Amino acid sequence: MADFNALSLRDIHLPEGASWWPPAPAWWLLLAGMIIVVTVAGLLWRGYRRRHWQRVALRELRTIWRSYRHHQDGVVLLRALSRFCRRLMVLRYGYSAVTSRSGEAWLQSLDRALGSDDFSQGAGRILAYGPFRTEVSYSAPKLYRLVERLTCKVVGAGVEPKVVTKGRL
Repeated sequence: MADFNALSLRDIHLPEGASWWPPAPAWWLLLAGMIIVVTVAGLLWRGYRRRHWQRVALRELRTIWRSYRHHQDGVVLLRALSRFCRRLMVLRYGYSAVTSRSGEAWLQSLDRALGSDDFSQGAGRILAYGPFRTEVSYSAPKLYRLVERLTCKVVGAGVEPKVVTKGRL
């Protein structure tokens, strides 16, 4: 028999355990995927929140029109549209830039926001002094369409106005 002591054999050593650093490639892929998912979710949420006031503004404007179709009171519609325009412009341009304006200055602010002179020269002229009167004569659908165009312009270029046809939205 062979002498085992004469052989230069070493003791059995188990291999070292897997090190925690660097992680396996699958862990790197998982981490990258999680970062991408969290980033995309954050961007989508931010965009949703940014457009939230736009959706609310359009919904409120359409509620004003439906209310007018129900009661057919031009003075109430005019006052509601005037308040709506003020609130819309305050949200978009800030409190100090809007609240001090009245009359012609207010109409010019609306014209600048719309990019035309439809408020100071057209159907929107009634917004200067009409809300303070008890009797007014104006075209409600024209004024509504003008305010709707202003709303779509102020809240975002991707929003198209719904055209009022035959008194319906």
